[in-house]
Amino acid sequence: MNFQKRALILSVSFIFLFVLQLSVLSAAAIAPPSGDVTYRVYGYVKSQQTNAPISGALVKVYADGIHKGDTYTSSTGYFNKYVSARPSAEIFEARVSKSGYQTKIGFGSPDGNRNVNMGTIYLSLAQISYFIHGYVKNAFNETPISGASVALYRDAYEGWSQIGTTTTNQYGYYSYTYNTYDTMSQCRVVGSASGYYDGAETVTVSGTDVNMGTLSLSTLLIKYAVIVGISDYGYVNDLSYCDEDAWDWYDYLTTVEGYQSTNVWVYGDGHTENYPKYDGLATESNVVAALESMLTIADQNDIVCFIDSGHGGHDSGDGDGDVYLCMWNYNSGEDGKLRDSEIANIFGNSVASRNFFFFDACLSGGIGPELMALDNADNTLVCTTCSWEGSGFDYPDGNNGLWTYYFLELGLIDHFGSDPLTAMEDAFEWADTNYPDVFYVNGNPIYIYDEDKPEMYDGNPSSIFRI
Repeated sequence: MNFQKRALILSVSFIFLFVLQLSVLSAAAIAPPSGDVTYRVYGYVKSQQTNAPISGALVKVYADGIHKGDTYTSSTGYFNKYVSARPSAEIFEARVSKSGYQTKIGFGSPDGNRNVNMGTIYLSLAQISYFIHGYVKNAFNETPISGASVALYRDAYEGWSQIGTTTTNQYGYYSYTYNTYDTMSQCRVVGSASGYYDGAETVTVSGTDVNMGTLSLSTLLIKYAVIVGISDYGYVNDLSYCDEDAWDWYDYLTTVEGYQSTNVWVYGDGHTENYPKYDGLATESNVVAALESMLTIADQNDIVCFIDSGHGGHDSGDGDGDVYLCMWNYNSGEDGKLRDSEIANIFGNSVASRNFFFFDACLSGGIGPELMALDNADNTLVCTTCSWEGSGFDYPDGNNGLWTYYFLELGLIDHFGSDPLTAMEDAFEWADTNYPDVFYVNGNPIYIYDEDKPEMYDGNPSSIFRI
């Protein structure tokens, strides 16, 4: 019994000594190193730009260049850290860092109570440099558009904020460097160029290299016309009112339909004063060159017109397969015949959205089938004064060719009130319905036979055709 008590006393003593030893070791672990003292390092961290407190910033504390501990700023930007250092420590550092800001070091010295007031440490936002680049091209053929204006925008609260402008080089390329302190999540480019509709693209930003890709701009709807009116021929009998026809069509296109004068070419005879605009003698080569030039610059959004008033004919025995418009130099020893096949070959290359033909010439109806056989016939409307074996007429009372007078003067201008939205099919129907069976010149009747009646060739009857 005594032995058991003695063993118990020894066990209790052993446990007491073990706990005492652990206490001593723990105290040694949390106590400052031998000779060090405790300092209190505190201060604030704020934004250099806004003076607002910055929370969650990491503050690393150093004493005489030796790292002593870390802490983070509170919601008020305040930090407070107790560290151990030598009694002789003189220089304390607070190295402050946070994502999106430039790292800053604050300095301080202890007062007599070993308090180190670091004051306010201001952090500047870290500047981000975005390199924004891309191309601007023609939507139809992907050719570069040089000199295009490029406006750049970034995402902003409830909208877009413009960040800069630039222009494209000869390759349609542009680039812009945007420096900011705020990260950008979306970038938008708006491009504009003469002769094109404005276009825009938006991309999501995932890095500092912002590739906007290719911005494709669609061309504006531009209207072009070649007008031929020949009253005084060089080598065959003259007509009287074809120059007036050319003048009246020019006026209608430029004042009613919105054609720019620079995009309308007028060819006629040698009496240049009889034309509102004169681009040259209506020889076959001049007219062909004008038509080919027009179709070279007209694209898929555009409208092209070919209007002719003058003589027409066909080669004997060729029938309706080879009619032609007589140019000023017809019967001169040169060809002077603008044939239906030649016209079809020229306009077979047209990519225009609409191809309009108006012929006030004998036998001109024979040109229609040639144009309807083209791949782009869906975009084509042909209005002729007669069939391939019929005749057209001067009309002194109207001071025009008879067909021009009924279609343009009485129809488009008088009946439809010069409405630019008038469908050419409606104008043809009205003029054809009201076309006379007989008219008089100096009291003498001129009879209109079936072959002399107007004809229309419409490649797409289900679609309204406007010019």
